[in-house]
Amino acid sequence: MISSEMKEAQERLLVLDDEVDDTHAFEMFIQYCYLKSYIFDESVYLDSLYIHAKVYVLAERLGCTDLKNLALKRATEFCFKSLNDSARTSEMLRNLGQTITTVYNHTYDANAGKTPLTEKRVDGKSEETVKRDGFRMLLASFAAPHLLDLRKDEIFLEANNDCPSFAADLLLFSVAGAKMQVNEDGSLKYPAF
Repeated sequence: MISSEMKEAQERLLVLDDEVDDTHAFEMFIQYCYLKSYIFDESVYLDSLYIHAKVYVLAERLGCTDLKNLALKRATEFCFKSLNDSARTSEMLRNLGQTITTVYNHTYDANAGKTPLTEKRVDGKSEETVKRDGFRMLLASFAAPHLLDLRKDEIFLEANNDCPSFAADLLLFSVAGAKMQVNEDGSLKYPAF
């Protein structure tokens, strides 16, 4: 925006006043600018997944792909670690509705509702043929095994109604007994479709 012909370039000012812009996400962005990482004590914040989501959304708005990827990686690790901690999982489920609403209302996915596909090429390397937004897939994957509990949560139900793309994504992961899995590099592993 600052380097284009837009109003922000002429005024040399970028105003972040969207409902998702907050001090935590911007603080993480500033840390990233200096350290190429961001740090906060996840044990202090009950809504750590939500904070990672806000960093992800801010990074998308600012066009900072590396920070966006880092926020997704941190969120994936956080979700995966919580699988064996029922207290942490319960807390995450209580805050999941607001996280879903934030991500689905403030990110774009050209392939919303489509199955993510990766195909092997002739040279043996894998290539994504249907690329999906990683944070959206993470939220759907995390929510799917907890639907029995989540269907009692009014905020989750509102998020499900407000974000039809989430409902479609949730169906991709709604497999009896399926649990979230990650690849060796820490990225989300999609179930076989």
